[in-house]
Amino acid sequence: MDASTVSGVDRLLALVARRMAQTDEDPFGNPVMSVALAIGRLIDDGELDAAAVSAIVRQLRDAAFRDRAHRLAAYVGGTDTAANEAALAAVARTVLRPDPSDSPVRWAEFRASVARPRYAAVFTAHPTFALSPEAAASLAALANGAAEAPTLASHRPPPITLGEEFARAVAAISNGRDALDRLNDALLAIASKAWPERWTELLPCPIVLASWVGYDTDGRTDIGWAETLGLRLRMKQLQLERLAG
Repeated sequence: MDASTVSGVDRLLALVARRMAQTDEDPFGNPVMSVALAIGRLIDDGELDAAAVSAIVRQLRDAAFRDRAHRLAAYVGGTDTAANEAALAAVARTVLRPDPSDSPVRWAEFRASVARPRYAAVFTAHPTFALSPEAAASLAALANGAAEAPTLASHRPPPITLGEEFARAVAAISNGRDALDRLNDALLAIASKAWPERWTELLPCPIVLASWVGYDTDGRTDIGWAETLGLRLRMKQLQLERLAG
């Protein structure tokens, strides 16, 4: 980013701040319209051109993108593997011994506790496609600790198809299943120490993962019974392949 872009960004941010402050005196004013008109005047006066505006918008977009990645990382509680493994182990210890100063729960209670789903995560589709696949992957990488994101000309998504919706929902579910496997490992590990002769009887199912893709037909004309059945069978196939692997 060159000095002129930095100056342009600072200038427009200062302009937005002034217009937002003016709403205290004029609550019926429209700061967005006011800023748009001010930018239009700068262009008319030759102080800004289309290339400069595009560079400024990209800079603001990229800064907001990095901020969003940081918020995402904070929202999920961090991405440090060791810290997450320790947190899962702590959850398992709490299930075994809800009161640290008391004795562990009985076997039947523990088995019933881990076998009952506590939460269900349903992966939808259309709200997630405000970004292109490349931008979405970059966002996830940044949230997962990548030092820098590749510079993309645009974050706008291409026209989406049902197949692409399904592929991305499956990728999300696969990541969720990997995380669930780690939680189940923690539950089984602590059970194997408490009940070395019985822990293999456990069938932990603390969280259920599902998807609406291919089944939610509200407002859709591209999903018929054949598509729903086909995606359902494909999901079963993927699950069997996962178990076989």
